[in-house]
Amino acid sequence: MAEVLALNELVVMILGFLDIPDLLRVEGVSKYFKRTIKKSIKLQRQLFFEPAPSTSEPQQNTLLAKLFPVLLTRGRPDRWDYLTTVNVLRGQDWCQDPVRKKKMLRAGASWRRMFPVQPPAKLEKINIVTEDSCLYSISNDIEARLGSTFGGACFPSRTS
Repeated sequence: MAEVLALNELVVMILGFLDIPDLLRVEGVSKYFKRTIKKSIKLQRQLFFEPAPSTSEPQQNTLLAKLFPVLLTRGRPDRWDYLTTVNVLRGQDWCQDPVRKKKMLRAGASWRRMFPVQPPAKLEKINIVTEDSCLYSISNDIEARLGSTFGGACFPSRTS
């Protein structure tokens, strides 16, 4: 067993069989696993932290789909979908439990760095409408990470 763990390529191959939640948990097992996962582009792509090549088969981030189901639906939302989205998100199990909510919404939460899909979607513009109907637009060729798009608007990095 020690011989297998000494070979980084084998460890990466073995860890590659884990799903996203288990792979995130393994990071906490040891510094060696954390370092191995952080340095492996294959595992970083599997965790949706690094972009997959544009020629890759499209796939949805299953962890984000479970945590934020309303955000990963198809189709163009109308302008009132924001209120529905926020209400659905605030109704999620993790949002009802103050301890889980605090963990989920902390600034360094891993989901904030994740892409919702691989290869990452490119956004031309993000429009943010505030409660007092002010419109803010961010224009650029943005790779859509959940924390920088929906996460920041619906759940800023504070828990109050």
